[in-house]
Amino acid sequence: MNTPTIDKCIKFMNTAGGRDKVNATVQMFFRFLIQYNKRYDSSEDLLRFLNCCSSNIGNGRKFIRLGVPIENMRGASKALFTKDQFLKYCLVGTGTFTAFRYTLDMIQWIHSSGIQKIRGIKTYTKWANYFWLYALLFNIAGESYKLFSTLKKIIIIKQNIKDSQNNGEINTKAFKELIYQRKIRKLGTEVILQQSLETVDALCALGYAKLTPLTVSAIGILYTMLGTHICWSKIIT
Repeated sequence: MNTPTIDKCIKFMNTAGGRDKVNATVQMFFRFLIQYNKRYDSSEDLLRFLNCCSSNIGNGRKFIRLGVPIENMRGASKALFTKDQFLKYCLVGTGTFTAFRYTLDMIQWIHSSGIQKIRGIKTYTKWANYFWLYALLFNIAGESYKLFSTLKKIIIIKQNIKDSQNNGEINTKAFKELIYQRKIRKLGTEVILQQSLETVDALCALGYAKLTPLTVSAIGILYTMLGTHICWSKIIT
């Protein structure tokens, strides 16, 4: 592994988002192993070990996010000044429901870490999953809207390039803008795909979709790996 690659990995892991995405992928991998070994009747000791790894990683992620709801609400308040009305509602909805979800995650962490046993923890978990789902739906709507706007920009830029070529000119600025907008399109498409897969997990957690636990955990690995790649693209490139 060359030095530039190591530097990029260090830069990525030095961010809270990068660490969380990697931890989420590892947690989902353990979650998959748990379900896989349950299917094939593995030993209780192995299942206990895997459950311990998964739950501790999950608790660690919840602990790290203790102050994140404040950041989410701050982001939602800033989104109120967004000029585009539809995008404003999507950003505010995403930020607000994510903050609610992480707030309930804090309560779950207090319960699961043994600091204080919370009565009705299943209700808190259920509502955390609801807020998770709502945040995903608002985010998918916002990202789809931005992707549609990007596609319109690409069509206009291509037309400008074509008109310039018909006039015997080379529009360098338009070519650079086209490359940039294509990157935005690629990233937006990946985000929508990642969020859609995560929505399947949320629907299963709430009982609205019926898939085997092994299938859900496999989907979890997919969307966390994709989320890690998206986070990498935003931080490194």
